[in-house]
Amino acid sequence: MRKSFLLTALCLTSLAGYSQIFGKRVDGPVQINGYSIAEGDTLHFGRGTMPSGNFKYIAQPVNVFAGSAEMSLHRSFSGRTLIVKDLRESKSKRMGQKVLAVVNPGGFNYAVELEDAIATGEIVAINSRRMGQASATVASAGSVADELIKLKQLLDAGAISQDEYNTQKKKILDK
Repeated sequence: MRKSFLLTALCLTSLAGYSQIFGKRVDGPVQINGYSIAEGDTLHFGRGTMPSGNFKYIAQPVNVFAGSAEMSLHRSFSGRTLIVKDLRESKSKRMGQKVLAVVNPGGFNYAVELEDAIATGEIVAINSRRMGQASATVASAGSVADELIKLKQLLDAGAISQDEYNTQKKKILDK
């Protein structure tokens, strides 16, 4: 009986660390707001849009096994990057039908509501390493000046090369 209890407790503790992101797994890249996103791509985070600075559209879902509530990604992830583990298509009363990217910033899975995160600037760039090509796509959120500022921040942070910066800057200015 005691071994059974310990095994159950160990399993539940393990499950607490890996929140299940519900939804049907999506194979291949998805198109969101003109951007192609696939497993293995790098998401570059801007700033959270909640009053606290936390991310509204990047959250760890409710974990019924651990009894934890939904938890937004902390504001300390502003300016950082995470790799897309997989993509899910999810439907719920709260969110409607959405495509989610699953990321893991250190022991816990988080769901990224891609369309809203890109539209609000919580995601400022997506780097793709598919087919041997390195490309950075800057999300279009805000004015041209805002886009140029975000692009310069990515260059300064080393997230994109000088050539990628020049290419994206030209695209922004030619709009």
